[in-house]
Amino acid sequence: MQGAVQRSESGADRKGDIAVSDSGGDATRDALLQAGLLYDISELAKTLAQLDMPTAISHLLWEVIAPGESFRTDHDQIKQVCFAFCFARAGLLPTELSVQGSAQVLRFQCLPCHRMVTVVAVVHPLEDRSLVCTLLSGHEN
Repeated sequence: MQGAVQRSESGADRKGDIAVSDSGGDATRDALLQAGLLYDISELAKTLAQLDMPTAISHLLWEVIAPGESFRTDHDQIKQVCFAFCFARAGLLPTELSVQGSAQVLRFQCLPCHRMVTVVAVVHPLEDRSLVCTLLSGHEN
């Protein structure tokens, strides 16, 4: 489904899984951010992961690393995911890199909540060709 949000509800109060499409551009990403399905962590990712592009974390990944807690950009679990992403990009953690359409996908694991979590970083261009990054749970599409 191009340019749209795909959700699979798994509970009455759960926001569900999302699939971020590279077509649909800013409007789709903005809609996901406004709906609370993505949280902007651009400044933190720039500082801790040396990532100079708009970056967001999915609601589902947030639930995995900080279950039951309200989202905060200064939460230690997000910082640990950003550090792990930096290490994965530098080749200091085992990773799996793939290309899906116009997106590059990097899978890695980290221990932000005292248990192993699979993180999927998807970097893709918007319609204006600027790049964005979305960090997803390994359980998301």
